[in-house]
Amino acid sequence: KAAAARRLLGCLYQNGGAKAAVSISAPNGDPLPLVETRVWKNGDSLLVGLYRRMQCEWFAPKTGMSAGEPVAAKIRLPAACHAYDLRTEKHLGRVAEIDARLRWGRASFYLLAAREIPPPQIALSSGDPAPGQTVTATIRLDVPSDATDRHAVWVEITDPLGQRPLWGQHVVVLERGVGQVQIPIAYNDRPGRWRVQATELFSRRCAEASWNIH
Repeated sequence: KAAAARRLLGCLYQNGGAKAAVSISAPNGDPLPLVETRVWKNGDSLLVGLYRRMQCEWFAPKTGMSAGEPVAAKIRLPAACHAYDLRTEKHLGRVAEIDARLRWGRASFYLLAAREIPPPQIALSSGDPAPGQTVTATIRLDVPSDATDRHAVWVEITDPLGQRPLWGQHVVVLERGVGQVQIPIAYNDRPGRWRVQATELFSRRCAEASWNIH
């Protein structure tokens, strides 16, 4: 009865003008039971999450504990766009459909963007700061001024020994492609070259800048 119910609901949606943001099916077009799809809107972009539910009794497991092999799936997009596989950290290019493999009990996430995400850029207010001074790191993405997509970057500071102190780790949400981090220069900071790196969290593209402590 499940196949007949799917056909009935498909006709009702089609006649009512309701259309899914993306279409998920097996590679041959057959439906994929037990797959849940979630879509979030991020400005002009879409975030798509796919979850293939495991068939087991979590609180009283007796049978069905084997997850089985990943299942092939095809994701058809409403129009060609730049797709990013957030699990594998890969830019899939500008595509109209995505070939995926869904693991049991593990979600897959994709970003569907109208344009390719450019690499971030970092500008420092000083490259040779004095002790007690604060360095401002301005992080930019070269996106259109009217872009409504929100981006976030992971910021890490590395000292001259290659260590990454906890106080230098931040998530910065960019508003219209711009964000800032304030970096205090302590009087006892280790002399040498310090670095700050920003990684855009959708594309994983990075930028780096540095300053010297004497």
